[in-house]
Amino acid sequence: MGCYEVSLGDTIGMGTPGKTRNLVEVVAKKVPLENLAGHFHDTYGQALANAYAALECGISVLDSSVAGLGGCPYAPGASRMWRVKTCSIC
Repeated sequence: MGCYEVSLGDTIGMGTPGKTRNLVEVVAKKVPLENLAGHFHDTYGQALANAYAALECGISVLDSSVAGLGGCPYAPGASRMWRVKTCSIC
């Protein structure tokens, strides 16, 4: 079956645009950009900035949520995902 996509996730929402760019650059040396995706939580209000940084690096697939619902049951304190509405303005 294989793997068609690797999603780079910021499950606890502590990432920054600089860290996002660095991660994408490192992973893209091994995985083609067309097979990468981004998954950013908005715990500290950085999800949109991180998503934009990923888009600037060439990632074209981003996870989001309806009305910002979500979180992570495995990461206490992880807040909502960024909203689909926010994605539409990118």
